[in-house]
Amino acid sequence: MKDQQFRPTMTLAQARLVKYFFTNLVSWFDYCIPDRHFQTVVGATVTKDPSILFAVLAISARHRELTMGISSCNSHEYEGRCLEVLIPSLNDTSKALDDSVLASAMLLRLLEEMSEPTEAQVFTSHAVSTPILLQIKGGNVRPSGFSDAAMIVALRQEIVIGNVVKRAVEPSLASCNANWSLAPADDATWTYRMIAHAARVTTFAYGDGPKDKLEWDRLWQYVLDWEQRKPDSFQPIHYSHRTQLWTFRLRPENPGDAPSASANRDSQQYLQLSRILLLAHDPRLPSLGMGRAQYLQKQEEEMRNAVRVICGIAMSNPEYMPAKLTAGLAIALGGELFDDPEETRELMHLVAEAELHVGWPCLKVSYRLRAFWGLEGNLE
Repeated sequence: MKDQQFRPTMTLAQARLVKYFFTNLVSWFDYCIPDRHFQTVVGATVTKDPSILFAVLAISARHRELTMGISSCNSHEYEGRCLEVLIPSLNDTSKALDDSVLASAMLLRLLEEMSEPTEAQVFTSHAVSTPILLQIKGGNVRPSGFSDAAMIVALRQEIVIGNVVKRAVEPSLASCNANWSLAPADDATWTYRMIAHAARVTTFAYGDGPKDKLEWDRLWQYVLDWEQRKPDSFQPIHYSHRTQLWTFRLRPENPGDAPSASANRDSQQYLQLSRILLLAHDPRLPSLGMGRAQYLQKQEEEMRNAVRVICGIAMSNPEYMPAKLTAGLAIALGGELFDDPEETRELMHLVAEAELHVGWPCLKVSYRLRAFWGLEGNLE
C-alpha cells in the first residue's frame, strides 16, 4: 500500500534525474496529447507518490546510461523499488487503476523497452505489461482525460514493438480504440483515430487472421477517408525538396501552437505508416505472371514515398523526439527499398540519430542497414 504521507528527501543526484525527466523525457509521453496530462499528473505527484518518484528516477537513469554513458545512478535499484509499490496495486482487481498507478505503469512500460531483452522476453509480456493489460482488458481503469492519454501512449508503444518483432497489437489495447467513426471532432481526436487505425493495420499485417481482400479494402478505405476528411489544420503549410526526401513543416512554430502541431505531425506519420504496412501486405499482389513486376514496382514506389514523408516530418521538426522514433521505424521497415547513394546516406543519418537518442536496444537496425547499403565507412 502506498504511504500517503510519503515525502522524499532527494539527494542532488536524484533531483537532477527528476529534472532530466521533465526536460528530456516527459515529451515522449505527452506527444500529440494537447492537455499535457503526463506533465501535469507526474509533476503534481512526483514528491508525494513513491511509485511515480522511483519510476521517474529509474527511467531517467536508464536513459542517461544508454544514451550518454552515465552510469552513476542505479536504474535497476530504482525500478525494483517502484515495482515493490506498484505490482500490488496492479494485481488488486478490486480497485480501479487511478491516475498515479497508471502513470507509474506507463513509465515502467517504456523502461522495459529500454532494457536489453533476452530472446524469450522479446516475444512475451514483462512484469508491468501483463497485469496492466489484464486490468485494461477487464475495463478496470478509472475513466479520465489522463487514462485516455495513457491508453494512447500504450498503443503507440505496442505499434512500435509490434512492427519490430512482427506481432499483432495486444488485443486489450486494440479493443479500447475500436471506434471507426470519422465524425467532426477536435485535432487530438483525429490523431487518436489514426493511431488506433495504425494499430488495426499492424494487427492485420502480423496477426493470425486471414489476409483477405475485403478486410484490406476496409483498412485502406479508412486511410483514404481519413485523409480526405481531416481538418484543414492538418494541411502542411510548406513543402521543400531536399535530395529525394520531402521535408515540410506542418504548422507555424510558436508556444501556443505546439500541442496542436505535435498532434498533426503524429497523425500524418501514422497515416503513412499504415500505408506502408498495407502496401507491403496487399493480398492482390500477383503471385506470378507478367503483371507482377509492374504491380510490385508501383507498390514499392508508394512505400518509398511514404517513408520519405515520415522522415521529412522528423527532419523539419527535430525538437520532437517521438517523430524521430517513428522515422527510424519507417526506415527499418522500408530501408531496403532505397538504393540511391545520396538518399541512403541521409536515411542512415536519421536512423543513427534516432538510435542515439531513443535507447531502445531492440530497435537498433543501423548495423544491418549499413551493411545492406554498403555504408561501412564514414557517413560524412
